[in-house]
Amino acid sequence: MTRVSRKHLLNDRRFKNILDITDKPLEVFRTTLLEARRTLYEYHIDGAPASEILSANSWLIDRILTAAWSTLGATQMDVERCALLAVGGYGRRELHPHSDIDLLILFSLSPNSVERLFVEHYVRFLWDIGLQVGHSVRTLQDCFLQAEEDVTVLTNMMEARLICGHRRLLEKLSSGLQPDRLWSVHDFYHAKTHEQLSRHHRYNDTAYNLEPHIKEGPGGLRDIHTISWIAQRQFGSRNFMALIEHNFLTQEEYRMLRRGRNFIWRIRNSLHFRSNRCEDRLLFDYQEEIAHEFGYINDKQSLAVEKLMKRYYRTIKKLRFLNDLLLQYFHQIELTPY
Repeated sequence: MTRVSRKHLLNDRRFKNILDITDKPLEVFRTTLLEARRTLYEYHIDGAPASEILSANSWLIDRILTAAWSTLGATQMDVERCALLAVGGYGRRELHPHSDIDLLILFSLSPNSVERLFVEHYVRFLWDIGLQVGHSVRTLQDCFLQAEEDVTVLTNMMEARLICGHRRLLEKLSSGLQPDRLWSVHDFYHAKTHEQLSRHHRYNDTAYNLEPHIKEGPGGLRDIHTISWIAQRQFGSRNFMALIEHNFLTQEEYRMLRRGRNFIWRIRNSLHFRSNRCEDRLLFDYQEEIAHEFGYINDKQSLAVEKLMKRYYRTIKKLRFLNDLLLQYFHQIELTPY
């Protein structure tokens, strides 16, 4: 099995040495990013596990963001007042090749004019080098007020991790988002299950579309995220192993969950690489190419694309079963506290 070499993806020392002597940092960042993405695609084609592609891509973007923060003159910033945080899927280190890079630029107090100017310059620079950035600029108090109003904002920040800046700000954020302060376990569970129900309705409550949405459709990645978020709120752990420890999953069910997630991850990586954008629909245009990439071939019984889609539908059926099962268990906790 091919393993991703991070040094092959980005040589940190060489990258920093070039930045130290160049007068065109934007071109250096842009070229470095393009070369690293080509290398990541080669690893994907060579059969590297989907989990390694996501982790390595997250690591790569961490390095790019940190270097850009330093290169653009973050020394002007008071290190006690701000932090750059990864949130959402990027915060979980589950960054697909062309997914939005969700960032929270966190301040202890309202940013001053120098800090606001730096943030504007920084975010514009990231777009200019080819990153799709979704960002918010908030104070700690802003975070708590907005999370109180919107469970989606809370969920996004629950995944936060530090890229650079003052770690104490992340600790204060995490502490202030705990269920004894905002969105109790009970309220969070009901909000997320209602959110999932509404999302499933948008896809006619079926995962068996001819061109399925592998992230948002029933049985897709978002259903796995929902379980992860509720478990994190209930048990205080981001690791699915907590579901085994609390007898919510058997070892075999846990393996089924991981296998299904990894399969959909690989399809999503393929879609992003082949479309060169954040494409999460398994469109007819890509189904045949991806089927052959997975090693399926046409024979007298069926076409390669039929074999791929058959496996996909079997996988999401299992994942939807596990999602329903786990939500029932969490509902039982609501009736009889754990």
